[in-house]
Amino acid sequence: MRNKGQTTLVMIVIVIIVFSGVILFLLSLAETVSQEEYMNLYAHNMLLSVLRTDTGYLDSSCQTVADTISCAFLEPSRVCEGSGMTCRDLAGSLLEGHASRLEETRKNYLYLFTVEPTGGLVVRDPETGEPMVMEVGTLDPSAKGDVMTANERIVKGGNILKVQLRLAKR
Repeated sequence: MRNKGQTTLVMIVIVIIVFSGVILFLLSLAETVSQEEYMNLYAHNMLLSVLRTDTGYLDSSCQTVADTISCAFLEPSRVCEGSGMTCRDLAGSLLEGHASRLEETRKNYLYLFTVEPTGGLVVRDPETGEPMVMEVGTLDPSAKGDVMTANERIVKGGNILKVQLRLAKR
């Protein structure tokens, strides 16, 4: 009987050692995500979420924010069915709404959405004749330093638009 008790005690000690080793191994592998990595992930996910947001309009050129932005550059004077607004005006107001909601969520950050054509596509502003670029938000476009940037592309009919979300601490 004495050997059976000792064997049980040895097995319990071995199990405790094995579990302790596994726990220490897992803790050594688990790294905490740095604030910079978190903000990078946050910026990219926010940009994708905004672009994929359904606008509520049934017009195929204005169904999502990405559709509306591409319509704003490719057909700026087109009126989105059900909105009464041109694609350009609707895209600007949608981006302004998202920028203000982002600022309400994270009050200590400034945001800037920038949309510009790439790949040789030149879109002229119908009012000024200058190359068209949309900039919506409260962050100064020339801000340098600790600015997190997320980039995406919208591809429509062979045309590519570069969409950028920049955020920086106030």
